[in-house]
Amino acid sequence: MKKVNFYSLIALGLLSLPAAKSFGQDSTARKRPMADMSGTAPTPKIFGGQSQYTTWNIGINAGVLAPLIPFGSNDFTNKELNFGYGASLRKQLAHSFGLQLDYVGGKLSGSNVNAVGGVKYGTRAFDTKLAYSATLSGVVNVATINFIRRKNSVNFFVSAGAGLAGYAPKVTLASNQVVDFQGIAGDGTHKYVHELVIPIGAGVKFKLSDKVALKLGYTATFVDGDNLDGTKGGFPTKDKFSYGYGGLEFGLGGKSKPNLDWANPVALMYDELKDPTLRATVDSLKGEVTKVETGVSDLKKDSDGDGVRDDLDKCPNTPAGTVVDGGGCEIKMPTPPPVVEAPAPPPPPAPVVRKTHKKHHTTKKHHTTTHHTTTKRKSTTKK
Repeated sequence: MKKVNFYSLIALGLLSLPAAKSFGQDSTARKRPMADMSGTAPTPKIFGGQSQYTTWNIGINAGVLAPLIPFGSNDFTNKELNFGYGASLRKQLAHSFGLQLDYVGGKLSGSNVNAVGGVKYGTRAFDTKLAYSATLSGVVNVATINFIRRKNSVNFFVSAGAGLAGYAPKVTLASNQVVDFQGIAGDGTHKYVHELVIPIGAGVKFKLSDKVALKLGYTATFVDGDNLDGTKGGFPTKDKFSYGYGGLEFGLGGKSKPNLDWANPVALMYDELKDPTLRATVDSLKGEVTKVETGVSDLKKDSDGDGVRDDLDKCPNTPAGTVVDGGGCEIKMPTPPPVVEAPAPPPPPAPVVRKTHKKHHTTKKHHTTTHHTTTKRKSTTKK
């Protein structure tokens, strides 16, 4: 087998990225799925994980094999379409990603009828038996999240992978000699030529029932060699072939488990609305909460309005406005002693009224007499 080329590295890289992410899927699931009230249509549990779903799918298909793809060159001018068939086995790791084994077999052929002289690169035609093309691919479901519908009925997908093909070309040379490589491939002892192949595909699935889907797809396969048609021309190009197919795919598992292929993550957020067990649990919890609220209200009840709740009130039905202690009983205050009023103080004595006018007259008379005496003394002294 030839050295792995650039395409194989790209394909293996594409496989590793989604696979690593999908293995982080929540696996803390209950083992049995929830059924609805009718018991016929399964309803996934909230955060139930993969165990509540069917994750294995097997498929059969048939279609058309062609020795070319929509782009790239070919060694022969005229393509021929032939019958092909295949089968698949897929493990769904998440609602959007799975790993799939594919088998494809059939016949590939072409000619140079339209070439000058009916010959190109020294050959007239080829007829290759494709014994098998066995590949492992990562399959990504596109647009599985649906905000408009609860359940998906159409899924688009893309895929890429790598694998091994075994085939035996039979070539008609320009001299009309036929060379059959079956049994002389490789070192001359192998029945088939073995080459690395890289398939890249796309398609659509239609849900027919919970366990059956119609699958339509197209796969372009790149061969890591230029010997699929038994002719090495247009170096350094390599051969390619395509497979357009239709088929049925079946989910493996119990009838009570829905297929993970059709799981809509948006709908899972609303599953509690259709889960009878969960709704019964919620209703029960509501009843318990109501009981607790009623109990709390009873504890706060104070029938006589004395500020002490009923369960602690030792003296219920106290009159309004009564001063009570911590037990709700009336506090009896001691009777205060009578207040003795002090006797009124005696009235103050009446004030003495003096006659100011009479005193002034006496003083004046005294003053006049004094003045007269003084004048008389002065007169005597003068004499």
